[in-house]
Amino acid sequence: MPWLKMHLSIDADMNVHETRITTTEVSDSEGMDAVLPADVPLDRVIAGRS
Repeated sequence: MPWLKMHLSIDADMNVHETRITTTEVSDSEGMDAVLPADVPLDRVIAGRS
């Protein structure tokens, strides 16, 4: 079975707002675009790298 990635967005209180499971071919920046709300202002983004 191939590896999968989980992209998720959470708030400061650790509430999960969105998740996406993708293949490893989807970059982290593409995954981030899928889980961040376009209509909500953000004051920071913390991301890992892979």
